[in-house]
Amino acid sequence: MQKIEVVKGDPIRLDVTPDVPAEVHVHGYEVTEEVEAGQTAKLDFPANAEGMFEVEVHHLHNGQEESGAQVAELNVTP
Repeated sequence: MQKIEVVKGDPIRLDVTPDVPAEVHVHGYEVTEEVEAGQTAKLDFPANAEGMFEVEVHHLHNGQEESGAQVAELNVTP
């Protein structure tokens, strides 16, 4: 699991390439992107909330979420 540290106000760019169809989701920011297997989800958003946030990949099967796995921890400091 990757640990990412940024300062509040910084721009954030997360690139995640799952090996299965999935939704990449940043908890607390409610930023999501669905991607096919092998494609890269590119999430761009400002670090406007302080705290620790999970970045998860939710595997999709026939358009339905099957399972999720945390792939990163985003720490936004003041």
